[in-house]
Amino acid sequence: MKDGSLVGLLNPMIALIFSITFLVFWSRDKQRIYILVIAISYLTMGVGFLISLFVLDDWVLMRSAVSNFCYAAATVMLIWALAKRAAFEAPTTLLCLIAALSVPLNTWLKISSDNINASLYLTNFAIGAMFGIGAWVLRENAKKSVLEKLVFWAILLTAIQFWVRPIISLAIETNIQPLEYRQSTYWVVLNFTTALFSVVVALTLIAACARDVMVDLIEDSSVDHLSGLKIRSAFDAEARLLVAERADTSMPLCMILLDIDHFKQVNDRYGHPCGDEVIRLFGDLLVKSISEHDVCGRVGGEEFCIVLSHVDHNAARKLAENIREKVHALQLKCIPANEKLSASFGVVCLEPNERFDAFYARADAALYQAKNDGRNCVRVGSNKP
Repeated sequence: MKDGSLVGLLNPMIALIFSITFLVFWSRDKQRIYILVIAISYLTMGVGFLISLFVLDDWVLMRSAVSNFCYAAATVMLIWALAKRAAFEAPTTLLCLIAALSVPLNTWLKISSDNINASLYLTNFAIGAMFGIGAWVLRENAKKSVLEKLVFWAILLTAIQFWVRPIISLAIETNIQPLEYRQSTYWVVLNFTTALFSVVVALTLIAACARDVMVDLIEDSSVDHLSGLKIRSAFDAEARLLVAERADTSMPLCMILLDIDHFKQVNDRYGHPCGDEVIRLFGDLLVKSISEHDVCGRVGGEEFCIVLSHVDHNAARKLAENIREKVHALQLKCIPANEKLSASFGVVCLEPNERFDAFYARADAALYQAKNDGRNCVRVGSNKP
């Protein structure tokens, strides 16, 4: 190795350590593919650094082409992963085009010039452009939380340093020869600034990924795994919050309390696996029937509750009727075709300054009325608490 290569070992070590770190995160939550891609990105970056260090000077063009390919590929993967995490569409075609053009053009510049200044400008500006595109993609996500702001600024500042660093460094050292590259001031500045920004970006992403995994764990603990709906405590907490927010306003808020008719007979006659399948289908039907602003939970064995935002009593009643009809039309392999499932519904809308308990009690009374009226029907409760 050349003397400057000892400094250069800093970046591959950092990249490989963070690659392993993200792999550990991914092993805990393999559904989050973007974490795996971040790990591969850092691994690819580390391989690029190692190639630039250990491939002999006799193979300088191959070393440059392969290491630059690794840097470009790592950047494309990282930007794609960040966009995926934020649920945005990454401009993958544009990123790949920048990478595909910069690598061969960089090699041509090294062949056609006695110094490597032009190729250094190209490499830095190309990678900076890709990070700049990543920052542009994430700009809206930065409005969500402090952590998302940190991710955005880490990516934007990384882009800026790729544009500024070569201008300042090469202004000081104007003519770098290929064989003197790893003894140059530019090489030292490159390694320390790259290491700094690699650590900043990685630590920010580790915090973001850790938060993502924690949110999943919290949500997982609040979901009934059979129906896919919120458990009673989680539903109550969210529904109470909605009621408290609307109690002093004129904006409508309605509740549908529903119960699967004769569910115990399903378990007794066809077995608990059939009863479980009924709950699963019922939960799936309710999820598909409501909007993202509504709250839905399994509040009892066969009892469910929906709190509807921005919906008046007529719309709530129509939704309940629609769900009732869909329940009646369900076909299950474990239940004979001539037997139909049914459900009873109680519908109420929030009164001014009404508390959640009174709101729920009126819905329960309306559901009780539906059961008394023969089940498989919808009843709208009294407006009086």
